[in-house]
Amino acid sequence: MANEFFTIKLPTNAYLQKFLHSIYGPKIIINTNDSIGMFISAMLDKNVYPDKNRKIIHKAFSKYEHNVDLYVSKHWLKKYYYGTALPNKQAVYVNRFLFHMFERELYMYCETLAAAKITRQQSLEMFCNKHNIVIDEDITMDNIVKIEYRYREKIERKNQPNSITKNGMQVMMM
Repeated sequence: MANEFFTIKLPTNAYLQKFLHSIYGPKIIINTNDSIGMFISAMLDKNVYPDKNRKIIHKAFSKYEHNVDLYVSKHWLKKYYYGTALPNKQAVYVNRFLFHMFERELYMYCETLAAAKITRQQSLEMFCNKHNIVIDEDITMDNIVKIEYRYREKIERKNQPNSITKNGMQVMMM
């Protein structure tokens, strides 16, 4: 694999790393056959001046303690003229994309199990087990509860009829 693929390191969080590995396997090969491949390939840059990009470090990088190796076919890179660098700013955008994937998957998993009368706490633990995420090591239970709750609230707000808030009261728009 070393000769056929170019490796790109994506700094990320431990729980996102495990989430990705549970979905795509230990060797994540990037191509345009799925949404994550298309998004990451669009973020790749041809790093002509490598020292220039290192001077700007995004503040979000302090929380990325793990790396995910992404494998890109050398042939594919040449054929489609994609870059081979993932600048810091783009790495932050990729992590945001992965976080949104994570929260959507978490929400859908919990909603499915809620239909089977399984509690939120149990479904959150089952989700973590499914993706090999160690609670209180990779992510705290408090954080995973907040992620699911905030996404669920966002979905519920989207599904409400058009309304606005006026002085703390809901006003229905006709």
